Order: sequence, then C-alpha cells, then structure tokens
Amino acid sequence: MPYLGKVAAAEIVGPTVNGNCKPLRIKDEDGQIYVVKGIGNPGKAALVSELISVQIAERMGLRVPSYAVMDVPEDLIQYSLDPLAANLSGAPAFASAWVTGAEELTFHEAQKLPDDVQQRTLLLDVLLGNGDRELDAFGGNVNLLWTAEASPIVFDHNLAFNMDLPEYWIENHVFAGQAHAFRDYAVRDEWGKLIDSVLCDWDNIASLVPAEWMYWDADGRTSATNPTIEERRGWLERYRTKPEIFWRDL
Repeated sequence: MPYLGKVAAAEIVGPTVNGNCKPLRIKDEDGQIYVVKGIGNPGKAALVSELISVQIAERMGLRVPSYAVMDVPEDLIQYSLDPLAANLSGAPAFASAWVTGAEELTFHEAQKLPDDVQQRTLLLDVLLGNGDRELDAFGGNVNLLWTAEASPIVFDHNLAFNMDLPEYWIENHVFAGQAHAFRDYAVRDEWGKLIDSVLCDWDNIASLVPAEWMYWDADGRTSATNPTIEERRGWLERYRTKPEIFWRDL
C-alpha cells in the first residue's frame, strides 16, 4: 500500500514547476522528496479530496504515487525564504512522493495505453467528479505521469468531488473515446462490482483524513468543511442510488 502514514518535514526545497495551487517540494527526515499542499492553498476541502481520491484510485487498481500526511514544523515555515511556505501553516499537509524520472503523459502516448487502463481511469474520474484530466492533441492538463512501467500514475485530485460539473463534461477527458464501452449493461455491472468493493472499505478510507481538514474548528468539531465526509460518500454512492444520472455522463 502506497500510504506512508505521517511523515515530518525537514527541509523546504522549493516550488514545483507546475501546479495551479503552488505546491512545494519538501524533504522529510529520511531524505524523501514530496510534492506538498497545505490548508492555505489549495485549502482544507481540497486536501480531503486528495487523500480520499488517491485511496479510491489505488483500490480501483490504478497506480498512484506513495502519499502521506505531513507535519510541517512552524519554525520551518517561519524561517523559509519561500513566501508559499505560509500555505502550510496551521495543520498537517498532503504529501505526494516525488516520482523520479517520471514525465507527463502525452496525448499520443495516452491513446496507446490498454483499453482497461483508459476505462478504469475514466470511470475513476466520473465516480469522483474530477474534471481535471483533460488532454487532446493541442494540449491540456492530464495529471498522469509516465514511467518505464506499462501503466501511468494518476495524481493531483484536489479538484475532485465537483458536484456541479456540466452535462457531457467528459467529452474533454483524455480518455473520452472509451465512453462507448460503458453503454453495455453487463460491462456496467462488472465495474459496479468494483466500485462496491471499494466503498465497502469506506470507513478505512475516511479514517485517514485528519480532523484538522474536516472541520474549520478542529477542536470543537462543530463546523464541517464543505462538502462533508457524509456528502462525499453520498456522492460516490450515486452510481447505485441514481444510476441513470451516473451512467449518463458516460
């Protein structure tokens, strides 16, 4: 399992080249480098989305980077010369291990991937409500890493659980060409069994989310971050409670 538990930051290396939410590269006490996002930006709800989504992707048979919840000491933040370090203050951060030698997948490479990998990734994003994996021959934001392995690495899900995506949004998805495969009801049933098996482990998935991310007042726990954990589970279960809406996107 790629989950590494809680790790402690030892050095802020600097900003990443890509990423709209301005993540930082941070080295932990063992020398491992991570791409790290904090509650300042992209925010608590985004970190919940990251941690839940990567676990679901893993359970759906997709490759993900190793990931952790990172404690960043306040003195490390205060003495950093990088102004983005302030985004890490106030709560643990989400940390995704840096994948050495990995490159972003190109559109040409993406279309050569096995159908199963393409369909699995497309289904993941429909399940999550993640519209942030767009790519065509002219460019886009694919959020897939390519290594020497046969399967790509899925990452960057801070925009998942978008419950207001427009109808037909998947037309811009990198694997939109696989949508036809889900029109077969027998195929839907098989994929539905996979989703069922994933959500059977929901309690373990949700248990990894720090209270500091789930509530604006982590101590009192009276003001929940939106969407709440319960709303997120309800959203995931719509493939069963509202199948006509869920499969419509495909």
